[in-house]
Amino acid sequence: MHHRHVLFAGGYRHRDTYHLLSLDDGPQACAAASFELIDEDGEPLRAARIAGRGDTLYLLSGRRIYACDIHRAISESGR
Repeated sequence: MHHRHVLFAGGYRHRDTYHLLSLDDGPQACAAASFELIDEDGEPLRAARIAGRGDTLYLLSGRRIYACDIHRAISESGR
């Protein structure tokens, strides 16, 4: 979580889709952006495991670990 945003990995049917949500003052959250991550070769990133720590999601794909930082997700979404 960062200020008024949270970053989630997708659900059962869309495991490789990530969601940036904006938290409103009430009990509702608003979808700010949905996106897929790509690896250094421009291929879709398929994570075998995902863990969140602080403002970063860490993804294990093959023998590599990737980090998806919420600050970058916010700036790329234009929010």
